[in-house]
Amino acid sequence: MPLETPYGVVAGSVDSFDLQNPSGGQWPHYHIHVQTPTGLYDSAVNLKSLTQIKIEYRVRTVDWALFANVLTLPDGWTPLAQNSISGALDYVRRP
Repeated sequence: MPLETPYGVVAGSVDSFDLQNPSGGQWPHYHIHVQTPTGLYDSAVNLKSLTQIKIEYRVRTVDWALFANVLTLPDGWTPLAQNSISGALDYVRRP
């Protein structure tokens, strides 16, 4: 399924965040609302299932060189090319 908007990154300040569970527990999403000079962006993180386990994130080591192109971007939405040098980042879920 193609994306409606290009692949990209939004930079700004976190305005708020919340857990939205519109389908009664089947597909909950954690929403992070990011304030930018052009308005508020909503970033949804699919939790797959709702459990009693709190969500925690930890970064052990970061190779900042991987993010060099992204760290210099101004606040707001910036489209990114889908290649290894644009700063675009995907992740692999653990099976």
